[in-house]
Amino acid sequence: MAFHQLKYLYADLRRMVNVHWWRWYSVWFTTPFIAIFNYRLSRFFFLLLGKRFYPVLYTLLSPVFFILRPWFSGCEVHYKADIGPQFLILHPNLGVVVTQYTVAGKGLTLTGGNCIGRQAKKKALSGDYVVLGHNVTLGANASIIGPLTVGNNVFVGAGAVVVKDVEDNTTVAGVTAKPLHLAAQLEYD
Repeated sequence: MAFHQLKYLYADLRRMVNVHWWRWYSVWFTTPFIAIFNYRLSRFFFLLLGKRFYPVLYTLLSPVFFILRPWFSGCEVHYKADIGPQFLILHPNLGVVVTQYTVAGKGLTLTGGNCIGRQAKKKALSGDYVVLGHNVTLGANASIIGPLTVGNNVFVGAGAVVVKDVEDNTTVAGVTAKPLHLAAQLEYD
């Protein structure tokens, strides 16, 4: 499982580069790459060393992380979060927080200013996790507060706050987020 993170990092890079071959030269120096590389490397060592030894290594290296912090982005993706390949963070300096209770499929896109977290006291049928399907995109400053399940091919509009499950192939917007077609109907009622 640990070595899958290296394959996932390659898939993340391919998504960042897209079809423009010349981006392979500059992608290594971008803040999105640094944020995703930091997450994938932490996740790799967590899976390799296990939950018993990795916290010890992390604690020993924390002074180094503190010194390097200005060069990292304003992005905190917990190493226990399980995020699939083709992960993309467009503007990590706007701040991104992803809790350890996140399970995401392939193609997760965070635009910046996003928060994926959970309420400690709330329980859901899917467990205590925020489960995101494949190809989920969060607009700028959108938040997902679970535990809940978001389906495949979902777009969460800018500034939206998702607190309930979202079905597949849906666009949600607003505070609290509602499917866009439903929000349009409510406006005219």
